Amino acid sequence: PKKITKKQLINEKIYNGINFLDSKFEYTIKKIPDYLEEISLLKILFKYRNKKIAFWGASIFLGKFLEKYNIKNKNIIAVIDKDSSKQGDELFGYEIISPEKIEEKGVEKIIFTIKNKHHRIYPMVKKYLDLYN
Repeated sequence: PKKITKKQLINEKIYNGINFLDSKFEYTIKKIPDYLEEISLLKILFKYRNKKIAFWGASIFLGKFLEKYNIKNKNIIAVIDKDSSKQGDELFGYEIISPEKIEEKGVEKIIFTIKNKHHRIYPMVKKYLDLYN
């Protein structure tokens, strides 16, 4: 396999594992091996414990993660999901909101938590955030 530098990885927008969107809704990359995803997510939550966080994607992975580690942080504002059938529900006590409510909720950090088809979905989310935020 061809070796890729970190700079190329970011420039070519290759995504794997958990992708982190910064406060200006531009991306930085956390390329994470599968067995480290939960630990890495815990580290991200700890690092940004003083920021208003939202998860993007009411995914099975996120639901299991929140339940497994009993995540009940006051700084986690919501879970963002474009699926209108999920909006208004809760995922482990966190409200599922539409992307249009990001600014209204004062979200400062977004953590992308979709695992299945994330290579296809993440660029669409990034494009959406660039367009509307």
